[in-house]
Amino acid sequence: MELVTANQDHDIFGTLLAAGTVAGQRWRWQGRRAGQVLVEIEALWTVGGEYPEHWPRPRDGWTLTIEGEPSMRTHFLVIGSYERDLPITEHVNASNVATAMQAVNSIPAVCAAVPGIATMADLPLIRSATGFGFRSE
Repeated sequence: MELVTANQDHDIFGTLLAAGTVAGQRWRWQGRRAGQVLVEIEALWTVGGEYPEHWPRPRDGWTLTIEGEPSMRTHFLVIGSYERDLPITEHVNASNVATAMQAVNSIPAVCAAVPGIATMADLPLIRSATGFGFRSE
């Protein structure tokens, strides 16, 4: 993990991010087998509009790249609406909802699981209980 600090004070939705405090985090995880990297995840989180010069410049949102035969890439951008003009706070809220969805929707499956440690391999497919026309029976 790498941290960067803010060069100046920033007002982030009514909360002061003071100069010298953490304004960005760069995380990198690698999944390896026999010493070879099979999957890698990198996350760059910043606030206050400052971005370190030595970090890569990805697009806003999430980019998934699969290098193989064939190689593929897709990009996800979570916003409040593509059609309505909304304030930035609504777009931030949409990202918060997207972050929490998987954990919140997994609650029934986790509660129904046997006591102990459960992984995604032990649980059923986690999906929305209300979206995409799904109806619980």
